Order: sequence, then structure tokens, then C-alpha cells
Amino acid sequence: SNKGKGAGAVGAGGVQRMDQQLVVEFLRDEETHEQIVFEAWDFGGQDVFYSLHHLFLADGVYGVLFNMEQLAPGAGEGTREGALSFLDFWLNSIFLHTQTKQGRCAPILLIGTHKDKVSGAEEHQHISRMLSDRFGKSMALTAWRSVEMYEDATGGVPLCFFPVDNTIGQSDAAVRAALRVVEEVAKKSETIQQEVPLAWLGFYDRIREDKRLCVSLDDAKAMASECGLPVSNRLGLDKEVKGMLAFFNKLGKLMYHQDPSLSEVAVLRPVELLIPAFTKIIREHKGLHESEEAVALSKQHPAEWRDLIDGGMLDTVLLKVLWKDFDQHRAVLLQLMHKFGLSVPLFDSTGSAKGKEVFLVPSLLEENLSHMEDLPEDSLSFFLVFSIDAEAMDRELMVGFKDDVNRFLPVGLFSRLLGKSVAWSQATRGKRPLLSKHRADLSFGIHRFVIEELPGERCIRVRVASQAPKNIMTRLEMLAGHVIRECMPRLSCFVMVPCTGRLGVREEPSHLVNIAKLVARKPTWSDGVWLGSECLEEGQIQKRFDMWLPSMGLREDGYDVFFSYRQGKVDSSIVDAVRQPDVAELGRATEACRGLLGQDPARNRQVLRPVLHGGDAKVVWGNTHRVAGGAEADAGHQGRKSHRQRAAGVGAGPRDSRGVGQRSVLHPPHHVWQNRLEDRRGPYL
Repeated sequence: SNKGKGAGAVGAGGVQRMDQQLVVEFLRDEETHEQIVFEAWDFGGQDVFYSLHHLFLADGVYGVLFNMEQLAPGAGEGTREGALSFLDFWLNSIFLHTQTKQGRCAPILLIGTHKDKVSGAEEHQHISRMLSDRFGKSMALTAWRSVEMYEDATGGVPLCFFPVDNTIGQSDAAVRAALRVVEEVAKKSETIQQEVPLAWLGFYDRIREDKRLCVSLDDAKAMASECGLPVSNRLGLDKEVKGMLAFFNKLGKLMYHQDPSLSEVAVLRPVELLIPAFTKIIREHKGLHESEEAVALSKQHPAEWRDLIDGGMLDTVLLKVLWKDFDQHRAVLLQLMHKFGLSVPLFDSTGSAKGKEVFLVPSLLEENLSHMEDLPEDSLSFFLVFSIDAEAMDRELMVGFKDDVNRFLPVGLFSRLLGKSVAWSQATRGKRPLLSKHRADLSFGIHRFVIEELPGERCIRVRVASQAPKNIMTRLEMLAGHVIRECMPRLSCFVMVPCTGRLGVREEPSHLVNIAKLVARKPTWSDGVWLGSECLEEGQIQKRFDMWLPSMGLREDGYDVFFSYRQGKVDSSIVDAVRQPDVAELGRATEACRGLLGQDPARNRQVLRPVLHGGDAKVVWGNTHRVAGGAEADAGHQGRKSHRQRAAGVGAGPRDSRGVGQRSVLHPPHHVWQNRLEDRRGPYL
């Protein structure tokens, strides 16, 4: 590419049509050389398409191209930094989606173009040193370990990239060397080395000849049966077919997911189906790229079309035109768009009653919205920071705000998190959201916040205008975890807060504190905690970070709901106190119970600690808790079975058959329940 910019993947999928006799002859002939068939994929294009790339980043060999003129000694600082950021993005993306259990990723060749203009060996060595200094600092969990070297470079010094002259093609020695390396590393790859049943290859031959874009799982089983499956009687046809489909899915040869909504269909030709269908929606709809469908819809459904191109709201009435060539696959396409975060279902009871649905397409939102209202000056801020190297990120309690060496904010992560946040806002009847591509003004129930993507700092900032900031922090951390598990499982998320605790709406922090790591050091707070050159005592820590720390005792502002389990004298005083809305009495009763249990160290760990953060009620028994209101249970306590049972049971009921104890749900007075829950306007519990 003379543009010198883009990334490509070469899929190593050596599968050809063959019969049994051919295999026998092949095995007898020791002189036969293996052949590999390559498929070249080009991942260039408009930024709006970047949200689709992860669908097709699979096992293979990757070439990441850059223009050497942008890194040559005479290049400007802005130009050079832009080129390095581009390489950083692609190296991290490849590592994120192809990382192995051994901490490596798919082989990568860095290709420097325009050698006809940057031709000197010293210039090439200068660029090679620059790349090594920038990306080779951490050798633990980075893509740099998988970058192939150009050993036969001019000047006798190996380079970490291949400088090529595209004007002369394979007459360039570096081009030939790069092709040779691609073939060599492909032959060594696990994909090529892995043995699979011959019947699987027969099935692959069948689906290559099949002209259908999608088939049902039953059709796939029928074809597999004709090809000789199951090979394993122990697995049976159903399990082996699903395993085979998952294997070909990993290779990028087809698409199959075992989600309940997608497990009954296999996409045989992902490129032919998904790219044309998705890019009818995810594209630049304005200007030079206006399509035939755009012209038609602007006349037939002008209001709905304007909502899509201006607000990212997709009305299903538009799909009849946009997907007219894929009408029979509409349900599958919509499910895949939802799965990969390309669209988010929105609640619209009026539209649903008319058979219409509306979806948010985050990648189509406007870059910025000028009409967003500022938050109050006393709003709080926290940050979501992401990294591929979780160990490196978790090494320090405090990091510089601009220190982004170990951070990585994948393209598409913010839009997916934004989509899930909008959905949760609707579920809690939050205010009408104000959305843009990099910033949004939302609320969960009555708790308002602004979430903003900071590409320069590679993190997400959240400003909270609420008396319960931990509600927002906990929920967004959970939603970010959902995004990661769905499509970026090798990524880790860290919640960080300003080292000063509070931060003005327009202020920028100097350093960030890893809040989970700070809480983990709770046993040593009495010895003081160093934040840079400042040593904080326990009281100072609690005062500065109180709004972000988990509850460590009874709250004085009361509770909406209290869950307890009656076990004689130990619990009775707490239960009786809760029935009387007297916080002071409740505190005294709790302390009395702690005193009783403290006399018996074996039982002291069983103290029931009620915790309620706004909408999320947590029942805590020892280290075990269960969250009501949508949060996930974290059964970290490995004590006796009855302890876990006591912690997990929620709801009124009689003593169970195992004699665990009487389960009871206690409510505060009716007027308190009405006022506090109705104010939230959301189904939290």
C-alpha cells in the first residue's frame, strides 16, 4: 500500500478438498511437502468501521503497515506521535483478540513503506530503535514478544520491521523476506500443527460448496452426519458438531456462538453476510458516501432516517430497506449486532405496541453535543482504566494520570459500555439521556452522572452528581465487566479515584489511586499508607476516600430493607431493633451481638453485616455476600455449607429441612418504604 497505513491479517487455514485415498498416498510419501493456502484480509478503512474489526481478528499472521516518513529523523513531533499511537493501537488490538495462554499472540510483521524515500540503513536503524524503545519496555504481556525480526537487513544490523519499496514489488529483498517469514511462522502455528478428524475437513469442504449464508444447527448436524460424524461415540453428534463449529469459528472460517439466542444457527459466510449488512447501518451516511438506500429512506421515512444519522437511533422500519437483500436473516443479524455491542435495544412501549422496535447504534452518535448541561461544581469524579497487563497495572497503589504506558482503551469499548449504560438507565427509569460518541449525560434512577471517553489518557472519566456515588461506580464497573466478558476477555478493568479524593468538575488529577488495592490494604491502614511523598493515617484515609470506600459498619442514614436470619439470642436483638426505626438502638444491639460473638473466636467470623448502597442490597455473612437488584453474587467465603446457605437465602420462609434457621425479611415502617423507594422510581429490588 503506497498509503503506508493499514493492517492486514493472513489466515493460515490449510484446508483443501481431499479423499481417503489421497490421504493414504500422502502419508506414504515422506517427500511430500505441505502446502498452506493463505487468505489476505485488509482491515483499513474509515474509523467508523473499527467497531467491526474485532469480529474478524482471529488466528493468523498479521502485518501492521506504517509510513517510514512519519518516523524518520526529520519528522515533526506531532506526526511521529500520531504514527506511534497508530502502531500502539494495532499491536494492542491484535494482542487483545489473539492472546494465547502462554502470554503470546499471533505473529506480527511490522512493515515500513516508502523505502524509495527513506532508503538509508542508518535511518532504518533509527526507526527500529525508536520502535523498540516505545513498545519493548515491558516484555511480560505485550504484543512485542510476537513481533518478527528482519534478520538480513541492509547494514548487517537486524531490524524489528521490514522496510519495503512498493514501487518495485517483489524485486525488493525486504518484500521477499517478509513473505518468507509469513510462510515460516504459519507452518509453526498451532492452527497448522493441530490434528483434527478427517471428517471435520470433509464437513468444511461441504460448507465451502454450500451457497447458503446461514444454516440451522439441525442442518449442520445433518451435513456432519453425512461426512462421518460423530467420530467420538463418547461425545455424540450434538456435542461434537458444536465443538467442531467452535473450532472453525476460532479460525474465522465461519461464525458460531453458543449463546442461547444464537446457538441454533451457524453463519457459513460471515464476510458475505455481516460486512454488507452491518455496513448498510454502520457507515458515514452523509456526504460522498450517501447510498441508494439513504436516498430512498430520506423520502419514505424522513423522521426515522434523521433519527438514525443524527442521533444513532435505529427504527426497525428502516431495516426493510437497508436489509432488503438479507430479509430472511434479519433476526440473526440483529442478535449478532446486539451480541457484539454494535446496537442496544431500547425500551419503547409505544413503538412496541405498533410492532416497532428502536435500537441505539453508539458508533453513529455525533462527535460532540453542545447542549449538554454542566454538572454542579461539587460533583465527584472517578476513572475506569483498562489494561491487557493486569499484573503491571495492579503493581502500584498510585499512578500518574498521564502515565498511560500499561493502559489500553480498545476502540468500541466505550460505545458498548455506553449502550449498556443507556439500557440500565431505562431499566431504572432514569432521565432522558443526552448522548454523543465520546460523552453522555445519563442517570441511574435519580443518580445523575456524565461519562466521557478520554482517548489521550486511555481511560474513561465519570463525573457523578449524586449523594450515592458508589452506586454509579459499582454499576459501571459491573457493566464494563459485562462488555469485557462478551468480546474482550483478556482485558482488565480498574476503578481509580483522584489522589485528593475530590476533584472539581473541570479539574484534571495529577495522580490516580487504585481503590480496590487501597481497600485490600485495610489491615495495614493503622501503620499509615504512602501516596507518593505523603503518608496518610487511617483516619485521614477514611476522611479523604469515604465516598468511594465500601461500608465498614452500620450507616446512620438508615436502610431501605434489612435481611436477617434468626438464630436465637445472637440475632434476636438485632431483629427486634430493626423492627423499631431507631438507628441508635440498632447500633447498640449490633455491638452487643458482636460482643457476644467476640467471646467465641470460632463464631466471630459469622457476624451478619447489613450493607445497602442505594439500590443494591447486599447481605453479608463473613466474606460471603449476595446482591439483590441486578448485581452478581460473589461467594468468596469457603466456610461451612450452612454459612453459605444462610447468606444466600433471600425472602420470607419457614425453617428449611436442613435446620439452617428461620429466614425472615424485615421492612421499615410503611411510610419510609414508600418515600425512599418511590423517590428512586426504579425496580431496584
